[in-house]
Amino acid sequence: MNKIKEYFDLALKAAQNPKNKGVTRQIFELVALFCRSRLGPGYYFKAQMCSRNYRFLEVMGFLSLRQYERQVYRLNNRLYHKCSQNKSVEKAILSTYGIPTPELLGHFHGIRGLTTQGDGFRTKVQLQELLYQQSVGDRLCFKLIDGWGGIGFRAIECLPGKRFLDLQSQKESDFNDLYQSLGSPEKEGLIIERYLEQHPVFASFNPSSVNTCRVLLRVKEGEVICLSTYLRVGRTGSLVDNSTSGGVIFPIDKMTGIMKPGFTKHDRGNFYDVHPDSGVRMNGEKLPCFDEGMILAKKAILVFPGINFAGVDLAFSKDGPVILEINIQPDYNDFADTSLPSRNALM
Repeated sequence: MNKIKEYFDLALKAAQNPKNKGVTRQIFELVALFCRSRLGPGYYFKAQMCSRNYRFLEVMGFLSLRQYERQVYRLNNRLYHKCSQNKSVEKAILSTYGIPTPELLGHFHGIRGLTTQGDGFRTKVQLQELLYQQSVGDRLCFKLIDGWGGIGFRAIECLPGKRFLDLQSQKESDFNDLYQSLGSPEKEGLIIERYLEQHPVFASFNPSSVNTCRVLLRVKEGEVICLSTYLRVGRTGSLVDNSTSGGVIFPIDKMTGIMKPGFTKHDRGNFYDVHPDSGVRMNGEKLPCFDEGMILAKKAILVFPGINFAGVDLAFSKDGPVILEINIQPDYNDFADTSLPSRNALM
């Protein structure tokens, strides 16, 4: 009952805005959406279907989650799904075709670990040697080899005296303390790469995180089509920009690269014209290097065999756009976040 009251209150609040539909219309569409796609009120409001600009045919244009998963497998060959889910394989493919991506130093693992020079990278001593070879001021990041959503992400800066600064906690440590804080890296496996120094405009949005674009792409009839795109920006002190970690989502006009009002995952009813922490103006501003980024993203999806739909994560360095990763089954909320009817886009 509490949930029903919560969603009814959301409908009442939305109806107070003259740009939105009335309560009766919203309830009718909520019922119709659930009957057709088994999507609940949370998805309805997340996608802003309550807006008068959202036609009923568009409300009915969403797949259920199960239908979405089946359609992903229809579009993408199952045999190649792991190509982008494993970060070592993904980086090898991107690098082979000259697609810019942050420099990989190695895969640390107790059995399979190797550096990009082909040297063993399996023991605590070998990890220590690699870190001690870095220059003062160098920044490195650690990622789980099959990680997602920023889980397991760590970043450090190399300091004088063979010490390290954790960029999240801002605490210094020696190698032994750093190694212990990583848990059991030789068992789980870690990808170690150079930390991306991002474009100054993107850094101005929130300097503690690398702020990235998610681009939904589909290959259809020999053409790569951009379905939608949005910018993710982290919050003060956070190293990651993921919405699950509190990051702000700013949808982008895919034709112009101009940002729209932003929102957070847990507070979809409030919109931001400026970043809520830095105060930098976002709504109505065009992202630098956007056109170059779209060209690169479209090129990147083509180098993965059997893949016809993906969410491509783009970052922007001072030298231009780079590919961070390819998501063969991007979060279904991406369609809600960009108000894109998935049935119409993927069928």
